[in-house]
Amino acid sequence: MKQTKKTFRDIVHGVSIPNRVAIITRARTANRLAKVTMGRAQRNSYAVKVRSLKALTNKFRAEVELKNDPATPGMIVVAVSKDGFGLHAPKVLFKEIVAFS
Repeated sequence: MKQTKKTFRDIVHGVSIPNRVAIITRARTANRLAKVTMGRAQRNSYAVKVRSLKALTNKFRAEVELKNDPATPGMIVVAVSKDGFGLHAPKVLFKEIVAFS
């Protein structure tokens, strides 16, 4: 019985999808929490959402699209079309990453 050896690239590729899904889940959960809370809890929830969206953008740049939203000036949509995901974020927090489409 011959065993096939996994390369480092195989391992990284194997965990990338679950990692992307976990970051997306964290961003969605933080967004939902922010909508039902007020005050410091709301600010903290939005901070978690933005950190998650930034992590998603930095770690999975090939899959993530940053789009201007004409309906809400000053905001962008961070979207992953493979996962049917998209959330708004303040544009000023993403200026250092890339230009927007």
